[in-house]
Amino acid sequence: MFLSRVARVLTLGILLAVPGVVSFAGTAAADESCASTTHTASVVRDNFDAVETAVVDSMDGVFNRNDLAAIANDTGRVHASAEVRAAARCLLLDGRLFDQIDGGQPGGNLDGLIGRGNLDVYVQARLCPTPTYSGTVIRDNFDAVETAMVDSRDGLLGRDDLFAIANDSGRIHPPVYVRDAARCLLNDTELFDQIDGVQTRGALDGLIDRNDLNRFIWLRTLGCPGCP
Repeated sequence: MFLSRVARVLTLGILLAVPGVVSFAGTAAADESCASTTHTASVVRDNFDAVETAVVDSMDGVFNRNDLAAIANDTGRVHASAEVRAAARCLLLDGRLFDQIDGGQPGGNLDGLIGRGNLDVYVQARLCPTPTYSGTVIRDNFDAVETAMVDSRDGLLGRDDLFAIANDSGRIHPPVYVRDAARCLLNDTELFDQIDGVQTRGALDGLIDRNDLNRFIWLRTLGCPGCP
């Protein structure tokens, strides 16, 4: 149902660069090089429940370096995949990255604890590279997004569909990169409204169809002065 994420996305004859691949939790080969901090944070975020209970069987919504060490060294309660162990090791060994995520939320301070929200903020800032990219991912997976809540294709998607995709709480269980694109669009009210009103000169109804996305991407690709 979901289109494969490739190194480049073809949009109206123009190739748009796409950021590094974000895999399903626990499916990709371990990235021992720690080259992508976004990948590291994404893997830990998508396996958050396992990481936070690595030492103690209690979900308090945060983890610390001890939890990461238990995952990385496979010495705790949870026996994670090679990919998750590698991501935990990368985050544990990169003190600067740990601190960036730890203190990344508004008003955040460094307390040595990371919550799911910290990871969401860090990942989202790096996976919403451009409005064109977010719009392209949603357009290319439109059939899945519009049926996230109800198995009925009316050609429209709303914020409730995006919420279900972003939080993996609906009928559809999407790949990580589709969830992230939905979250980018959902959290950026100005962007949602620009796409919603792109064909109606700004008139908004809270619904987006495929043509809205096509026109928005086309105008952005052209670099049209004054376009949304």
